[in-house]
Amino acid sequence: MKKLKYERAKMLKRKFFQQNHGQLLQQFVSQSAGIAERMIMTLEELEKATHCFDNDLIVGGGGHGIVYKGILSNQHIVAIKKPKNVVRMEINEFINEKDQNHCLGRTGCG
Repeated sequence: MKKLKYERAKMLKRKFFQQNHGQLLQQFVSQSAGIAERMIMTLEELEKATHCFDNDLIVGGGGHGIVYKGILSNQHIVAIKKPKNVVRMEINEFINEKDQNHCLGRTGCG
């Protein structure tokens, strides 16, 4: 029974990863190492870094999400963008924000 739950959770994780353009993010990360350390993190890791997206850690925001100051377990300080609920057409706009000059990198996929 536990194995079945584990396999189902693994399948859902893979489905959501593909559905939310995780492959595009992985491609971007592998091609763009250098300016900043980049990594893909779980929601739990992002919540820990931002103290559950504490409002006191908000450093900015825009049409597609809110940017939080986060501190990773290795003590690196990072900017973490939490997307707002968006429709599928807006996802590509959110992804394309990485190309703006003021963005050093993207941390997380959620």
